[in-house]
Amino acid sequence: MATTTDKYQGIELFGIDNEPIGTVAGLLTLEDRRQFYVVDAGGFLMFGKTRYYVPAGEGVATGSRRLEVAMTAADMEQRGWDQTPVDDE
Repeated sequence: MATTTDKYQGIELFGIDNEPIGTVAGLLTLEDRRQFYVVDAGGFLMFGKTRYYVPAGEGVATGSRRLEVAMTAADMEQRGWDQTPVDDE
């Protein structure tokens, strides 16, 4: 069973273009031990919002409340990071 923690909640995620992508809502840990930052992007009151699942190894902390990835939001969608991850087992 996957678990989520809000330890990283509120950290801002920025892309390689230094544009803000979204805000971390938590850290998802799957049974197979892979971890993903759960990032909410865009939208207003849950309308038009995109949720990204960024592999923890892809995010680089560059400040106490800032996380960066070496791609844009469009790149993240192309990689399928807008899909809920499942266990490999």
